[in-house]
Amino acid sequence: MSPVDGAIDVPNNAPVTVHMNQRVNGNTVDIDTVYVTLFGQSAPLPGFLDVSQDGFRITFTPSPWYSTDTTYQIHVVAGIRSILGDALLQDFHGRFTTSPLESPEPVTQGMFRDAADELTTGRSRHTSTLLPNGYVLIAGGYTDIDSTTASAEVFDPDPFREAFLPAGFMNGRRANHTAVLLGDGAVLIAGGESEAGQALSSCEYYFSASSTFLSAPSMLSARSEHTMTRLADGRILVTGGKSYDAFGNIVSLTTAEIFDPDPFNSTWTPTANNMSAGRWGHRATLLSNGKVLITGGGFGTQHAIAELFDPALNRFEQTTGKMKSARWRHGSVELPSGRVLVTDGGEQEGELFEPTTGLFTGVNSIDSKERFGAVTFEFRPGEVLIIGGFQFLPSGDWFLHSDMEQYVENYGETGGFFAIAGIPDVGVYLTDNRVFSRVTELPKLPGQALHRYLITGGIGPFVESLDLKSALIFNPNLD
Repeated sequence: MSPVDGAIDVPNNAPVTVHMNQRVNGNTVDIDTVYVTLFGQSAPLPGFLDVSQDGFRITFTPSPWYSTDTTYQIHVVAGIRSILGDALLQDFHGRFTTSPLESPEPVTQGMFRDAADELTTGRSRHTSTLLPNGYVLIAGGYTDIDSTTASAEVFDPDPFREAFLPAGFMNGRRANHTAVLLGDGAVLIAGGESEAGQALSSCEYYFSASSTFLSAPSMLSARSEHTMTRLADGRILVTGGKSYDAFGNIVSLTTAEIFDPDPFNSTWTPTANNMSAGRWGHRATLLSNGKVLITGGGFGTQHAIAELFDPALNRFEQTTGKMKSARWRHGSVELPSGRVLVTDGGEQEGELFEPTTGLFTGVNSIDSKERFGAVTFEFRPGEVLIIGGFQFLPSGDWFLHSDMEQYVENYGETGGFFAIAGIPDVGVYLTDNRVFSRVTELPKLPGQALHRYLITGGIGPFVESLDLKSALIFNPNLD
C-alpha cells in the first residue's frame, strides 16, 4: 500500500501491507503502538499485525475478513522504537478494495474420507472415466513396480453402496494410457505401455451398457504418457508421448493426430503440423475458446515454449510468451476467468496463461513443495487443489507427499484478474503418501451445491510399495 491514499485491490483473506516512508535506525525494533482503524473511527480493526525487523513494513491481516466488493478507507497508526532508542510515530491514510468473490473456505480434513470399498486390485497410472450412468470406469495401470494389467472395474458412487465392481478385461495390458468419453457414451482407450514396456498404438472402446471392450482403430503412432482431449466438435486430439528406439532409449514425440468418431468410418489423421518440441508427461488443457493449450513435457529449454492447437486450422502455433520455466508431470487447470493455472512439475512457483495476450505471468504465491505427478483439479469455482506427488531428493531418490496445496483465484474492483492466493500448509493430509493417482468428478448428491471427487490408487506410501488399492472421497460440501 502506498503511504497516503494508495488504492490497491486486496484478495480476500490476504494481508494488507503498509510501507513506512522512513526507516528507523538500528537492525531491530520494539513495537510501542500499531493499530489500524476505519477512517473516522476509533475502534481498532480486529486482525493480526506483523512489523518487519527494520520497521519498514507493517503487515495487517484482517480477521474476520470484510464485506466483499467494498472499498475501505483506513487509518494506520504506527509507533515503533529502534534498538538505539529512536522513536517514530507515523500516521497513514489509505484505502483498499476487497474482491467481489466470497472469502474462500480452506480445505479441511473433514472433507476427506476413505471410500467404503477398495479397488479390486492395486493400481497406478491407470485411467478413471465418468460414465453416462454416473459410474466410474477404472481401467488398466501398473499393479506393481513392473507389471501392467488388463483388468477393469467400475465404481458405484451411490453413498449407500459405494462399491468397486469387476468390469471385465481390456483386449490387452496397458498403463500410462489415456481414456476419454465419446459423444455416444462409449469410452475410447488409447495407447500406453505393454507388459514388456513397449509403447502401444492399439485402441479400444468400452461400452457401459454391455460392460464389454471392443477393438477400435489404432493410432498412427505408438504412444505412452501422451495427452488425449475431446474437442468441442466431438473429435479427439492426441498429442506427443514417448516411444522407444531399437536400443530401448526414449523417443519424445512431436507428432499429434485426430480421431474422428464417425460411427461408420472412424479414422485417425495427422494434424496439419507437428508440435515445436517432443513432449511426454506434458499437459493439454481445453480452453473456453475451443483451442487447446499444450505445456511442458520435459526439462529442456524448448519445454518452456507453450503452444496452442487450433481445431479450425488443424494446426499448432506457439504462444506469444514462454512459460517461466520448463515443466514435466505438472498440473494445468482452466480457471473461471479463462486463464490457465500451471503448477509444479519442477518449479514451486505457479504461473498463469492469459489467452487474450498469449503471455504467462507468475502468481503471487508459491507451492511450499516441489511436486511431480500430483493430482490437480478445480473443486470450487476458481479454487484448485493439488494433492500428493513426489519430489526428487539430492540422492536422486523420490520422496512421496501426503499433503496438499490450495490455490484461489481472486478478482479486483474492475472485475479483471488480480492474483492467485496460495493457502499452504492447511494441516490436511491424505491417509497415504501417493503419486500417480487419478481423480474423477462424481455426480452431485441431492441438496449439495458442489461435486464430490473420487481419488483412486497410486504409488505409496513409498516408491518401493505395491500400488495402492485405497480410494478416497473428497467432498467440499463438508467441513
